[in-house]
Amino acid sequence: MGRVGMWRTGAVNSWSCRMVTDNANFDRMWEWAGQQVLTHHIRHLVSRASFGADIFVNDIHQGPFSAGLYKQLEPFYDMLEKGIVRIPEHDELLSVSEVAIGMESPPSDLFIQHGTNGHRYRYPDHQHRPMVFDRLDAYWAGAPLAEYDFSRYGCDIQRRMCNFLPVLPYGLVPILPADASPPGTTLIRTDGELFYDETGAACSAEAYRPTVEAALREAADRLPIRINGDIHASVVRLDCTHVRVTLIDPGYLDPDDREGAIVLQHLEGVACTDILSGEALPIVNNRIDVRVPAGVFRIVDIEHQLAISI
Repeated sequence: MGRVGMWRTGAVNSWSCRMVTDNANFDRMWEWAGQQVLTHHIRHLVSRASFGADIFVNDIHQGPFSAGLYKQLEPFYDMLEKGIVRIPEHDELLSVSEVAIGMESPPSDLFIQHGTNGHRYRYPDHQHRPMVFDRLDAYWAGAPLAEYDFSRYGCDIQRRMCNFLPVLPYGLVPILPADASPPGTTLIRTDGELFYDETGAACSAEAYRPTVEAALREAADRLPIRINGDIHASVVRLDCTHVRVTLIDPGYLDPDDREGAIVLQHLEGVACTDILSGEALPIVNNRIDVRVPAGVFRIVDIEHQLAISI
Protein backbone atom coordinates (compact mmCIF):
# COMPACT_ATOMS: atom_id res chain seq x y z
CA MET A 1 0.00 0.00 0.00
CA GLY A 2 2.79 2.39 0.90
CA ARG A 3 4.96 1.57 -2.09
CA VAL A 4 2.12 1.89 -4.57
CA GLY A 5 1.09 5.14 -2.89
CA MET A 6 4.55 6.70 -3.13
CA TRP A 7 4.93 5.48 -6.71
CA ARG A 8 1.62 6.97 -7.82
CA THR A 9 2.44 10.35 -6.27
CA GLY A 10 5.64 10.50 -8.32
CA ALA A 11 7.84 10.53 -5.21
CA VAL A 12 9.57 7.46 -6.66
CA ASN A 13 9.64 6.25 -10.25
CA SER A 14 10.16 2.58 -9.43
CA TRP A 15 9.49 0.22 -6.56
CA SER A 16 10.72 -3.18 -5.49
CA CYS A 17 9.24 -6.41 -4.22
CA ARG A 18 11.21 -8.33 -1.60
CA MET A 19 10.40 -12.00 -1.35
CA VAL A 20 12.29 -13.96 1.32
CA THR A 21 12.18 -17.54 2.55
CA ASP A 22 10.85 -16.71 5.99
CA ASN A 23 7.84 -14.84 4.61
CA ALA A 24 6.01 -18.07 5.37
CA ASN A 25 6.68 -17.65 9.09
CA PHE A 26 3.91 -16.18 11.16
CA ASP A 27 5.69 -16.37 14.51
CA ARG A 28 9.37 -15.80 15.19
CA MET A 29 9.30 -18.40 17.95
CA TRP A 30 9.02 -21.07 15.26
CA GLU A 31 10.93 -20.67 12.01
CA TRP A 32 8.78 -22.70 9.65
CA ALA A 33 10.81 -21.44 6.69
CA GLY A 34 11.95 -24.77 5.25
CA GLN A 35 9.23 -25.08 2.60
CA GLN A 36 10.29 -26.77 -0.62
CA VAL A 37 7.39 -25.81 -2.91
CA LEU A 38 7.41 -22.10 -3.69
CA THR A 39 3.88 -21.54 -4.99
CA HIS A 40 3.32 -18.75 -2.47
CA HIS A 41 6.53 -17.05 -3.59
CA ILE A 42 5.51 -17.13 -7.25
CA ARG A 43 2.05 -15.77 -6.41
CA HIS A 44 3.72 -13.03 -4.35
CA LEU A 45 5.93 -12.02 -7.29
CA VAL A 46 3.05 -12.08 -9.78
CA SER A 47 0.97 -9.93 -7.43
CA ARG A 48 3.61 -7.26 -6.97
CA ALA A 49 4.47 -7.07 -10.66
CA SER A 50 0.80 -6.67 -11.53
CA PHE A 51 0.63 -3.72 -9.11
CA GLY A 52 3.67 -2.01 -10.66
CA ALA A 53 6.83 -3.42 -9.04
CA ASP A 54 9.72 -3.79 -11.48
CA ILE A 55 12.55 -4.80 -9.13
CA PHE A 56 12.39 -8.28 -7.58
CA VAL A 57 14.64 -9.19 -4.66
CA ASN A 58 14.53 -12.93 -3.94
CA ASP A 59 16.22 -14.36 -0.85
CA ILE A 60 16.04 -18.13 -0.48
CA HIS A 61 18.05 -19.54 2.41
CA GLN A 62 17.95 -23.32 2.16
CA GLY A 63 21.62 -24.23 2.17
CA PRO A 64 22.57 -26.62 -0.64
CA PHE A 65 18.93 -26.74 -1.82
CA SER A 66 18.74 -23.03 -2.68
CA ALA A 67 19.80 -23.34 -6.33
CA GLY A 68 17.16 -25.97 -6.99
CA LEU A 69 14.49 -23.87 -5.36
CA TYR A 70 15.39 -20.85 -7.46
CA LYS A 71 14.56 -22.97 -10.54
CA GLN A 72 10.97 -22.98 -9.32
CA LEU A 73 10.85 -19.20 -9.78
CA GLU A 74 11.88 -19.28 -13.45
CA PRO A 75 8.28 -19.43 -14.77
CA PHE A 76 7.67 -16.01 -13.23
CA TYR A 77 10.52 -14.48 -15.21
CA ASP A 78 9.40 -16.32 -18.35
CA MET A 79 5.95 -14.75 -17.93
CA LEU A 80 7.50 -11.31 -17.46
CA GLU A 81 9.61 -11.70 -20.61
CA LYS A 82 6.61 -12.82 -22.66
CA GLY A 83 4.36 -10.06 -21.35
CA ILE A 84 1.95 -12.47 -19.68
CA VAL A 85 2.53 -10.72 -16.37
CA ARG A 86 2.01 -7.06 -17.24
CA ILE A 87 3.83 -4.42 -15.20
CA PRO A 88 1.60 -1.34 -15.43
CA GLU A 89 2.48 2.32 -15.65
CA HIS A 90 0.86 4.72 -13.14
CA ASP A 91 -2.21 5.43 -15.24
CA GLU A 92 -2.70 1.81 -16.32
CA LEU A 93 -3.40 0.43 -12.84
CA LEU A 94 -7.20 0.43 -12.50
CA SER A 95 -7.63 -1.45 -9.22
CA VAL A 96 -6.50 1.33 -6.85
CA SER A 97 -9.06 3.15 -4.75
CA GLU A 98 -9.60 6.92 -5.01
CA VAL A 99 -9.44 6.86 -1.20
CA ALA A 100 -5.94 6.96 0.26
CA ILE A 101 -4.60 6.79 3.79
CA GLY A 102 -2.61 9.92 4.60
CA MET A 103 0.02 9.20 7.25
CA GLU A 104 0.96 12.08 9.50
CA SER A 105 4.62 12.82 10.14
CA PRO A 106 5.67 12.07 12.75
CA PRO A 107 3.23 9.26 13.48
CA SER A 108 1.82 8.62 16.94
CA ASP A 109 4.38 7.59 19.55
CA LEU A 110 2.19 4.59 20.34
CA PHE A 111 2.13 3.55 16.70
CA ILE A 112 5.93 3.81 16.49
CA GLN A 113 6.37 1.86 19.72
CA HIS A 114 4.28 -1.07 18.56
CA GLY A 115 4.78 -0.80 14.81
CA THR A 116 8.55 -1.29 15.01
CA ASN A 117 8.43 -4.24 17.41
CA GLY A 118 8.62 -7.02 14.85
CA HIS A 119 11.02 -9.32 16.71
CA ARG A 120 10.85 -8.72 20.45
CA TYR A 121 8.62 -10.66 22.85
CA ARG A 122 8.23 -8.32 25.78
CA TYR A 123 4.57 -9.05 26.64
CA PRO A 124 3.87 -5.64 28.20
CA ASP A 125 0.60 -4.57 29.75
CA HIS A 126 -1.33 -4.12 26.50
CA GLN A 127 -3.96 -1.70 27.79
CA HIS A 128 -3.45 1.09 25.25
CA ARG A 129 -6.46 2.52 23.48
CA PRO A 130 -7.47 1.00 20.11
CA MET A 131 -5.32 2.06 17.15
CA VAL A 132 -6.12 2.46 13.45
CA PHE A 133 -3.43 -0.17 12.80
CA ASP A 134 -3.39 -2.38 15.86
CA ARG A 135 -1.78 -5.56 17.18
CA LEU A 136 1.47 -4.94 15.31
CA ASP A 137 3.99 -6.37 17.79
CA ALA A 138 5.68 -9.72 17.28
CA TYR A 139 3.76 -11.25 20.18
CA TRP A 140 0.46 -10.71 18.31
CA ALA A 141 1.51 -13.08 15.50
CA GLY A 142 -1.52 -15.04 14.33
CA ALA A 143 -3.89 -13.03 16.51
CA PRO A 144 -7.36 -12.09 15.19
CA LEU A 145 -7.80 -8.42 14.37
CA ALA A 146 -10.38 -6.20 16.04
CA GLU A 147 -13.30 -4.90 13.98
CA TYR A 148 -12.02 -1.31 14.21
CA ASP A 149 -8.60 -2.12 12.72
CA PHE A 150 -8.30 -0.67 9.20
CA SER A 151 -6.52 -3.84 8.05
CA ARG A 152 -9.64 -5.81 8.99
CA TYR A 153 -12.30 -3.86 7.13
CA GLY A 154 -10.18 -2.11 4.49
CA CYS A 155 -8.14 -5.14 3.40
CA ASP A 156 -10.24 -8.07 4.68
CA ILE A 157 -7.32 -9.24 6.84
CA GLN A 158 -8.59 -11.48 9.61
CA ARG A 159 -5.33 -12.11 11.48
CA ARG A 160 -1.79 -10.73 11.69
CA MET A 161 -0.54 -13.73 9.79
CA CYS A 162 1.26 -13.74 6.40
CA ASN A 163 -1.06 -11.22 4.75
CA PHE A 164 0.98 -10.82 1.59
CA LEU A 165 -1.99 -11.46 -0.73
CA PRO A 166 -4.93 -9.57 0.81
CA VAL A 167 -8.36 -9.77 -0.80
CA LEU A 168 -8.79 -5.95 -1.14
CA PRO A 169 -12.60 -5.67 -1.19
CA TYR A 170 -12.43 -1.96 -2.15
CA GLY A 171 -9.39 -2.16 -4.38
CA LEU A 172 -5.92 -1.40 -3.11
CA VAL A 173 -6.00 1.60 -0.76
CA PRO A 174 -2.67 3.44 -1.14
CA ILE A 175 -0.82 5.02 1.77
CA LEU A 176 0.57 8.52 1.16
CA PRO A 177 2.18 11.28 3.21
CA ALA A 178 -0.62 13.32 4.81
CA ASP A 179 0.61 16.48 3.06
CA ALA A 180 0.27 14.87 -0.39
CA SER A 181 -2.74 15.83 -2.47
CA PRO A 182 -2.82 13.90 -5.75
CA PRO A 183 -5.67 14.99 -8.05
CA GLY A 184 -8.83 12.94 -7.64
CA THR A 185 -7.75 11.44 -4.32
CA THR A 186 -9.78 11.51 -1.11
CA LEU A 187 -7.23 11.56 1.71
CA ILE A 188 -8.14 10.07 5.09
CA ARG A 189 -5.57 11.26 7.61
CA THR A 190 -4.19 9.19 10.46
CA ASP A 191 -1.12 9.01 12.66
CA GLY A 192 -1.49 5.23 12.89
CA GLU A 193 -3.33 5.51 16.19
CA LEU A 194 -6.11 8.08 15.60
CA PHE A 195 -7.94 9.41 12.57
CA TYR A 196 -8.28 13.15 11.90
CA ASP A 197 -11.42 14.54 10.27
CA GLU A 198 -11.64 17.40 7.76
CA THR A 199 -11.50 19.94 10.59
CA GLY A 200 -8.36 18.38 12.06
CA ALA A 201 -10.18 16.97 15.08
CA ALA A 202 -8.88 13.63 16.38
CA CYS A 203 -11.26 10.66 16.13
CA SER A 204 -10.81 7.19 17.58
CA ALA A 205 -10.35 4.17 15.33
CA GLU A 206 -13.72 2.86 16.50
CA ALA A 207 -15.72 6.06 16.12
CA TYR A 208 -14.39 7.00 12.68
CA ARG A 209 -14.66 3.55 11.12
CA PRO A 210 -18.18 4.13 9.64
CA THR A 211 -16.97 7.32 7.91
CA VAL A 212 -13.95 5.53 6.43
CA GLU A 213 -16.01 2.54 5.29
CA ALA A 214 -18.58 4.80 3.61
CA ALA A 215 -15.80 6.55 1.67
CA LEU A 216 -14.32 3.20 0.63
CA ARG A 217 -17.69 1.89 -0.58
CA GLU A 218 -18.38 5.00 -2.63
CA ALA A 219 -14.94 4.89 -4.23
CA ALA A 220 -15.23 1.16 -4.97
CA ASP A 221 -18.48 1.80 -6.83
CA ARG A 222 -16.51 4.00 -9.23
CA LEU A 223 -13.89 1.37 -10.07
CA PRO A 224 -14.28 0.09 -13.65
CA ILE A 225 -14.00 -3.50 -12.44
CA ARG A 226 -14.59 -5.03 -9.05
CA ILE A 227 -13.67 -8.53 -7.87
CA ASN A 228 -16.06 -10.53 -5.72
CA GLY A 229 -14.94 -13.52 -3.68
CA ASP A 230 -11.91 -14.64 -1.72
CA ILE A 231 -9.42 -13.63 -4.43
CA HIS A 232 -6.43 -11.29 -4.54
CA ALA A 233 -6.56 -9.34 -7.80
CA SER A 234 -5.28 -6.45 -9.86
CA VAL A 235 -6.71 -4.81 -12.98
CA VAL A 236 -4.46 -3.25 -15.61
CA ARG A 237 -5.35 -1.32 -18.76
CA LEU A 238 -3.72 -2.79 -21.90
CA ASP A 239 -5.21 -0.37 -24.44
CA CYS A 240 -8.40 1.60 -24.96
CA THR A 241 -10.53 -1.55 -25.38
CA HIS A 242 -8.70 -4.20 -23.33
CA VAL A 243 -7.91 -4.76 -19.66
CA ARG A 244 -5.99 -7.58 -17.99
CA VAL A 245 -7.21 -9.03 -14.70
CA THR A 246 -4.77 -11.05 -12.59
CA LEU A 247 -6.58 -13.32 -10.11
CA ILE A 248 -4.53 -15.01 -7.38
CA ASP A 249 -5.31 -17.58 -4.70
CA PRO A 250 -4.65 -15.54 -1.52
CA GLY A 251 -3.97 -18.58 0.67
CA TYR A 252 -0.32 -18.02 1.53
CA LEU A 253 -0.36 -20.86 4.05
CA ASP A 254 -3.65 -22.50 3.11
CA PRO A 255 -3.91 -22.67 -0.70
CA ASP A 256 -7.32 -23.70 -1.97
CA ASP A 257 -9.62 -23.36 -4.96
CA ARG A 258 -11.26 -19.93 -4.85
CA GLU A 259 -14.62 -19.09 -6.39
CA GLY A 260 -15.41 -15.53 -7.37
CA ALA A 261 -16.55 -13.15 -10.05
CA ILE A 262 -15.22 -10.27 -12.13
CA VAL A 263 -17.89 -7.57 -12.11
CA LEU A 264 -17.78 -5.00 -14.92
CA GLN A 265 -19.11 -1.88 -13.24
CA HIS A 266 -18.34 0.79 -15.83
CA LEU A 267 -17.23 -1.23 -18.84
CA GLU A 268 -19.35 -2.96 -21.46
CA GLY A 269 -17.70 -6.34 -21.93
CA VAL A 270 -17.37 -7.93 -25.36
CA ALA A 271 -15.23 -11.02 -24.69
CA CYS A 272 -13.08 -12.58 -21.97
CA THR A 273 -10.19 -15.01 -22.47
CA ASP A 274 -7.92 -16.85 -20.04
CA ILE A 275 -4.58 -16.08 -21.71
CA LEU A 276 -2.81 -19.09 -20.14
CA SER A 277 -5.35 -21.77 -21.03
CA GLY A 278 -7.00 -20.09 -24.03
CA GLU A 279 -10.41 -20.70 -22.48
CA ALA A 280 -13.18 -18.27 -23.39
CA LEU A 281 -15.13 -17.19 -20.32
CA PRO A 282 -18.74 -16.08 -20.77
CA ILE A 283 -19.83 -12.59 -19.78
CA VAL A 284 -23.37 -12.68 -18.37
CA ASN A 285 -24.98 -9.46 -17.15
CA ASN A 286 -21.55 -7.80 -16.97
CA ARG A 287 -20.30 -10.58 -14.71
CA ILE A 288 -17.65 -13.25 -15.33
CA ASP A 289 -17.65 -16.20 -12.93
CA VAL A 290 -14.16 -17.56 -12.24
CA ARG A 291 -12.42 -20.27 -10.27
CA VAL A 292 -8.80 -19.77 -9.27
CA PRO A 293 -7.05 -23.13 -8.69
CA ALA A 294 -5.32 -23.77 -5.39
CA GLY A 295 -1.84 -22.33 -5.10
CA VAL A 296 -1.74 -20.56 -8.46
CA PHE A 297 -3.43 -17.77 -10.40
CA ARG A 298 -5.41 -16.98 -13.54
CA ILE A 299 -4.78 -14.11 -15.95
CA VAL A 300 -7.68 -13.04 -18.13
CA ASP A 301 -8.00 -10.40 -20.81
CA ILE A 302 -11.31 -8.61 -21.23
CA GLU A 303 -12.24 -6.85 -24.42
CA HIS A 304 -14.77 -4.07 -23.91
CA GLN A 305 -16.51 -1.44 -25.93
CA LEU A 306 -14.66 1.83 -26.31
CA ALA A 307 -15.38 4.04 -23.31
CA ILE A 308 -14.92 7.79 -23.06
CA SER A 309 -12.76 7.34 -19.99
CA ILE A 310 -11.78 4.45 -17.68
